[in-house]
Amino acid sequence: MKLTYESVIKLREHPDNDCNKSDADCASSNDGAYNYWIKIKRLYPIEMGQWGGEEIASGATEAATDGRLFCLIAYRENRSGPKNRQLNDFQVRFDGPRRNGQYVLESSSSAALPVTLTLMGADGDAQSGFSDDLINTPFNFTASQQHQQCRNNEYILRAKIKRSDILNNAFTNRYESRFTLITERSSPQLTVEVEFTVSIELVPMVQISGLEDMTINHTAGSDVDQGQTFCVYGFGTTSLKIRGESTYGSGQFLLSNGSDNIEYGLAVGKAGGSGQSNMKALAEGGSYVTHNSWTAADSTSCGNGTSENMQLNITIQDIEINGKPAGVYQDTAYLTVAPG
Repeated sequence: MKLTYESVIKLREHPDNDCNKSDADCASSNDGAYNYWIKIKRLYPIEMGQWGGEEIASGATEAATDGRLFCLIAYRENRSGPKNRQLNDFQVRFDGPRRNGQYVLESSSSAALPVTLTLMGADGDAQSGFSDDLINTPFNFTASQQHQQCRNNEYILRAKIKRSDILNNAFTNRYESRFTLITERSSPQLTVEVEFTVSIELVPMVQISGLEDMTINHTAGSDVDQGQTFCVYGFGTTSLKIRGESTYGSGQFLLSNGSDNIEYGLAVGKAGGSGQSNMKALAEGGSYVTHNSWTAADSTSCGNGTSENMQLNITIQDIEINGKPAGVYQDTAYLTVAPG
């Protein structure tokens, strides 16, 4: 006996006549012949999360649970008989808090953080490749009759904040502003406005810079003790802690030359400190270490390297080097710094 199963899959289109939904804002009017519409749908807040020191902090409007982005569309339909949708031109602009000609996010202390808001056309849609920050002038959209549905007229709102603006203008806090996206059409005149928030959390962070490659110099019969200074900058914190890892190490820092290894020690401490009482040895792959004398700098580059606040020391016992085959022994060490 042969059993045959037949199944039918029905695909449901997403209609545009759903302005009663919570994610849709619409304006409409009609005359004797046509119904006129303009719509903004699925425009959600932009939550940028916590900033972790990146060069550019960015976020974008989320898609709906079914993957659709937010939609802008204007059109007319016949009031009787076939709908025969005709798309219409419309204009888009932003409104929101500004300072010195830039949009800003604001904190509870009234501090302001410049933010760039960019409206972008989704790939493959009516305005694919479109991008505009709308900071000064509205943008006029020319209707595309080949893209009849909202799902063909999708957009993305992207927010970007420069690291330099954070360091120059902000403190640890939550920054948030409410903006308005305004869409208008003429003949007849219809306007839709949707508010959306953009927010970011600035938390304490530290930055490490100024480390350079080191070439070890060894004199037979003497231990190696070489060092260099580097910079640790703090944003919203002055305390810091450091841990170390390396390419060839495994619980112990190792200079490697094939199958031959030389153990070395790595310690960090306050630059310019009297004696070595604040120096802390790092265990390769181990826990963070700190000292109450270590203080993060308030300059991102420690005065372009002229006032570096931390020191690194490499030590190798002479007995580790003696008897080793000639060759180049090397390792790459990684320092990770975090708020203390």
